[in-house]
Amino acid sequence: MTTNPSPAGTVANSDTNQQRGGGPWSDMVNLCYIGAIPRASYLEWRQDPSKSLSPIKPATRQNLEDMDTTTKQRHDIGYISANLTSCNDRVHGQNLIPTFETVRAAAATTVAEEVEYDRDGLVWRSDYHIRIQRMADGTMVRKLVIHLPNDGYFYVSEQLLPVLVSGRRNDRHLNTCPEGWAYLDAVVWPKLAPFENWARRWFGFIECQTLRRQILYNDLNNRMDICLKCPSTNVVVEFSFEPGYPMPEVPESFWF
Repeated sequence: MTTNPSPAGTVANSDTNQQRGGGPWSDMVNLCYIGAIPRASYLEWRQDPSKSLSPIKPATRQNLEDMDTTTKQRHDIGYISANLTSCNDRVHGQNLIPTFETVRAAAATTVAEEVEYDRDGLVWRSDYHIRIQRMADGTMVRKLVIHLPNDGYFYVSEQLLPVLVSGRRNDRHLNTCPEGWAYLDAVVWPKLAPFENWARRWFGFIECQTLRRQILYNDLNNRMDICLKCPSTNVVVEFSFEPGYPMPEVPESFWF
């Protein structure tokens, strides 16, 4: 796969209300970005890419009250779909993502394929792969796993969301943060409609067909899993969001 990303731009600057990556911008958004990508942590990662990004604390109700409108928008869970849109713009028409038929017929887990895409004046990396999992009852579940960075979406405290149940385990992240996940209530789904629409097109569903849907949220680790399953085939689309760094490197001007 050949990618030709645009040169990484400068995110942090003193101009307010700019339009970058299709969304509103402000000084407060700049500050949130700098908090999400601490310079010291980033430099350590450049030396050793195995190091994980230190997540920032999620916003609380009091924090949100002090934010300008454009920054509040980036703390709304629906804003995460902007990242999906940017990645889709990059892969549209290139037949990079495996089809539903390919995943359904897969006999083995595949190696992750990377995609670089532009958002907020920087270049970010996504990846996707097919994962096959045998359940305790012997059922085979085949997944299309799409990893995306949080870029530009900032997490809020779990207490500010409609939580169905808290403190659960998520075995998708055994090597990073398996504990402390919240299952979000289905009332959130209208804000995440682009993910369901994407999955329905991918599955080839008609309107009346039912998807099993699940949203797992980890505010302290800045992670979210959006899972959509076709019950009749046990094929799943899983969008997995996590902290990430711009590629190929963050410009020095990013930190002012």
